[in-house]
Amino acid sequence: ASSTHLLAAGMLLGTSQLVFSSDEHPAMSLRLCDMSMPLRPATTLDYWLDNLMAAIPTVAVCGHVGGVVQGYQVVKTEELPNWPGAVFDSAAVLDNAHALLSFLHAHCTRPG
Repeated sequence: ASSTHLLAAGMLLGTSQLVFSSDEHPAMSLRLCDMSMPLRPATTLDYWLDNLMAAIPTVAVCGHVGGVVQGYQVVKTEELPNWPGAVFDSAAVLDNAHALLSFLHAHCTRPG
């Protein structure tokens, strides 16, 4: 489990995300991407949210076709909303997440 803060709302999160490192990148996630299909906008959002919540600064996207690696690209987490094909506004996503967490905090007062 890891703890994170989203716009001053503290959370304890469980994750199975693997974190890798190199001399140049002390922490990065790894994502596989089938290059025979277009990258869906929701996929980029998923990469960004996973890294944001786990405080991982970079993602290595490994492109493959039929399981054969074609190459990879290391992208800063903060740059994912501007990646080709990404169609989400990171500020709007964070605003919506904060509103949802505020609602849950105010209305969910007991377990279950």
